[in-house]
Amino acid sequence: MALPMPPLHYMPGHMALPTPAQQDTNEYNTDELEMNSLLINNLKIQLYLTHLLNIDQQQKKKLGRKARRWFVRSWIAQREQYGHYHQLLPHLQEHDLDSYRYYLRVDHAIFNEILQ
Repeated sequence: MALPMPPLHYMPGHMALPTPAQQDTNEYNTDELEMNSLLINNLKIQLYLTHLLNIDQQQKKKLGRKARRWFVRSWIAQREQYGHYHQLLPHLQEHDLDSYRYYLRVDHAIFNEILQ
């Protein structure tokens, strides 16, 4: 015994679905029921594949991002503790000459020459 089908509409490119006149009789051709079942299964598969594609795109987007790196020199992390001229520059001159040159953009000898 076949169950009554809900109202269906014509979909372009597919076999014609039952019309309201056919629905009144509650007698459906088995070919039409099979076609409707195939269409529903096709839509389910399309929905599932679309979902998988979205998940794949989200994962690729996450992998494309680089992990953020924070590199902080020890004297930058302690800048509130050190003053600019009387504390910071002597500390850099003793412990990190590269940072001293980078901070002032000149060597220590040239900086002292400029001051005189």
